[in-house]
Amino acid sequence: MELWYKKPAAYWEEALPLGNGRLGAMVWSGVEQEKISLNEDSLWSGYPQSHDIPGAEKYYEEARRLAREKKYCEAQALIEENVLGQYTQSYLPLGELILDMVHPEGEVSDYRRWLDLEKAMCGLRYSVGNVSYAREAFVSAPDQVMVMRISADKAGKVSLRAGYTCQLRATVSAEDGCMVLDGIAPSQVDPSYVNSEDPVIYEEDPKKKGMRFCAMLTIRQKGGTVRQLPEGLEVMKAWGFQYKTNIIWEKVRKDGGPDGRGVGFYFRNVTEMLLFGVKGANIRTLSPARTQVNLIRSQKREHSRKPDEMIKLIEACSPGPYLELFARGEREGWTLWGNQANESYAPDWPTYSSAEAQAIAL
Repeated sequence: MELWYKKPAAYWEEALPLGNGRLGAMVWSGVEQEKISLNEDSLWSGYPQSHDIPGAEKYYEEARRLAREKKYCEAQALIEENVLGQYTQSYLPLGELILDMVHPEGEVSDYRRWLDLEKAMCGLRYSVGNVSYAREAFVSAPDQVMVMRISADKAGKVSLRAGYTCQLRATVSAEDGCMVLDGIAPSQVDPSYVNSEDPVIYEEDPKKKGMRFCAMLTIRQKGGTVRQLPEGLEVMKAWGFQYKTNIIWEKVRKDGGPDGRGVGFYFRNVTEMLLFGVKGANIRTLSPARTQVNLIRSQKREHSRKPDEMIKLIEACSPGPYLELFARGEREGWTLWGNQANESYAPDWPTYSSAEAQAIAL
């Protein structure tokens, strides 16, 4: 059985549902922009805690007695006052995968999106000018992934820009060939039917922090290229900076060997590129830069946290003021931009003294 439609979804309920019992997706099937609303069944607000009510069983038995005597109001009041616990926590949206499509000039025609209920697949077909496009998607139970195939009937006509949006506290980064959405859930979310001045709470106490979550996007193209560097250069340019060079971060183990835990699909990636730029006229490097190589060897910390050794290298070689984009936490003397760049942030992993010595020696 197949359901089909002649226009994109206008709101969430019109999107086409896919899932495997754990992962869920609502596919909107827009022409210029594909939006996929993502869910994962374990992503809830809250943190581990006990809601046991000591002595609740005696009130329960008393309420049963009152109910048998048809004293229903008294039984109800007793239960509500002595047996009911706190509100359950809230199921949360993981985020949205956004695909901004690039098409040739021409009118859109032959639009048709469909959901195959027997195959648990959805798809979209349309034409722009003289090029026909197709998208097909499903969520695999054995592999626990969502897959979308995007194609065109003419070579070189599939072009898009991918990104994430998220209603929770999250950052987006590119690592080892993947685009990663990394976030944290609230510690408390009051039900929507409760009138609350502060319905969403993020606690900073480590024992009360919400659960961490992550989504990863990998693109496997047939022909063509997948580019990350041009996007970073566009962001730098938008902030008014001029790209000058990059710093290569080689990730090592405690024993100094390469940390090959990257998820590269061709090689085990152990390096990451940090972009460096300047803003303003006549900005010149300081004298230590004449002998400083653009390589840092240090251990990995939390996901998306840049190496602390980078700070000393830049401060020694370039005059301030300093700005870090997509920062993870506060740094003295720096202006920071990033969802997790706040005063209460505390690193989860230490800065390793051995790795710091390696970086200074370079």
